[in-house]
Amino acid sequence: MDRPTQRPPGRRRGSPLRTQRDQRPRHQPARRPAQLDRLAFASPTDWHGPFVFACLLHLLGREEGARFWWQFAAGADSALATHCLFLDHARSGEYHDAELWAHRAAHRD
Repeated sequence: MDRPTQRPPGRRRGSPLRTQRDQRPRHQPARRPAQLDRLAFASPTDWHGPFVFACLLHLLGREEGARFWWQFAAGADSALATHCLFLDHARSGEYHDAELWAHRAAHRD
């Protein structure tokens, strides 16, 4: 005796969920956003973006994030980021670290 196939409750033929699932493209290669390419293939000396991002984080009160991105920019030879790190450490009472960043700023090649 032939029985009709049972569907889970709430799933009817032609339901919107099934229709959307069936209409999505199949086997389409994943695309990377252009922003990801710019970040992945940026010049190692391009410090402007990370520096600006660090400043925005600082203005928002996200001190740890700002410090990370300033260090990133300082590693790409940004004198401004080095100075910001000096000021940030001095403001936090971390005078040893502030002195290290001041020394680095003063002895840039």
